[in-house]
Amino acid sequence: MSKFKRWLYSPRANDLAFAFAGLASAALLATGPLVRRVSPPPFEYSPVMGFVLVAVIVAASVFAAFIARLDNRNLDEYMFLLLAKSALIAIVTLIVAWALWTALFAGNLGDLPGAAMMPMVFLAWSAGYGYTRIRGTGPEA
Repeated sequence: MSKFKRWLYSPRANDLAFAFAGLASAALLATGPLVRRVSPPPFEYSPVMGFVLVAVIVAASVFAAFIARLDNRNLDEYMFLLLAKSALIAIVTLIVAWALWTALFAGNLGDLPGAAMMPMVFLAWSAGYGYTRIRGTGPEA
């Protein structure tokens, strides 16, 4: 493995990447929505849209599985478990945060804009990474 590849898959590189992603995402979310519209555009659903969305999700899942296999080959077990566990924490965090926002705050503060989704994902993943990096990847963590 080349020196650059070793560094790329090192804990230090991941620490820096997640620290930057978390801080940048928090800043984006704290400063307001990325896109402001005066009124929401009308939404028209078509079956083609549904089929295309399903196809994109399936293709993205296959691509993600391929990338995970590459990561599993190139990362040591600790780093692979760290990334996998922090991604699971991010998914659960995102679902719970979206549900709580909708139930508790949407009436007074409005719905979350779609543009907030990516910063929310990166902030949740960074927080999960930081927590898992500090606590470890074992079942007792």
